[in-house]
Amino acid sequence: VFSKNPPIGIENGLFGNPTPPFSREALALCEKKDFSLLLKEKASLRKDLHARVRAEERGQVMGKLELPDHADDLPIFFMTGRPDFMQKGFDSMLLGFQKLKRGTAKLFFGLNIESKPSGINGHPELVAFLQDIERKCRGDIVIWPFRIPSDHYTALLRGASFQLMPSFYEPFGSATEGFISGTPVVARGTGGLWAQVEACNKTPVPEFYGNLFKHAGAAADPTGILYRERYSETHSEIDWNSILKLPLSKRHTIALYRSIIDAAYEGLKNAVEIFSDPMRYGELIINGFNSLSCFRWADSVEKYVKIYDSACRSAL
Repeated sequence: VFSKNPPIGIENGLFGNPTPPFSREALALCEKKDFSLLLKEKASLRKDLHARVRAEERGQVMGKLELPDHADDLPIFFMTGRPDFMQKGFDSMLLGFQKLKRGTAKLFFGLNIESKPSGINGHPELVAFLQDIERKCRGDIVIWPFRIPSDHYTALLRGASFQLMPSFYEPFGSATEGFISGTPVVARGTGGLWAQVEACNKTPVPEFYGNLFKHAGAAADPTGILYRERYSETHSEIDWNSILKLPLSKRHTIALYRSIIDAAYEGLKNAVEIFSDPMRYGELIINGFNSLSCFRWADSVEKYVKIYDSACRSAL
């Protein structure tokens, strides 16, 4: 059916006001490929992130970010979302982060669990998984297992070096939230994220996508990093069924899952390398913000109207 009537992808518009977190002076210098002021202002936003994380005193917090004097050279990754481990892939990214050499990067993970009496304690398997990750990455990771207050969310995302989006499945995605905040995105190549993130790296595209993402080579104006596991499609359906049925602590027994972890690890390593190059990192920030003009709700509505009109005519 899909080969005769290919699916059409419609991107979301922007979630948020595209007001840059940088001064006009910094943005003007970027037009001359001078990112010095932009990165100085980004460093100030980073200090605000650290201050907010350090000030959080809720007992549910797991771990802390140890930032020594040379920590300005270390990227801080930001990852957050609802506790949907069937879709969001947070576990694979955490295991990819665990593979990094300790002390080369930091990670903030906000898990938006509703504030109910049981809270995170109502998820014993998840607690055990997160505690094990925190123990193995001690000093490099902090986990907030509760909904991030709205006044914190924007500040934390602006202060982060990269936003992580490791979804197993993501029909739309919201990578533009990172771009609005002046934060490049590291994402798994799936669904709408292919279209939102212009990758600085070449990414393998599964055969079943056909020609949808022919542009998956390194982009001229990159906004982030895309990663995708290299894995035979022959047994992937069986492996996916196994992954989603297994508890988090057992998923690593499936070869496909291990390849996803390895790909996430490579994406993180790529980000660490780029962060060490002010020119490349500054370009990702400004390119991400400049890309926002491509995501307009008016354009999305127009595409939906065409589909609805076509469906209505077919039904008559």
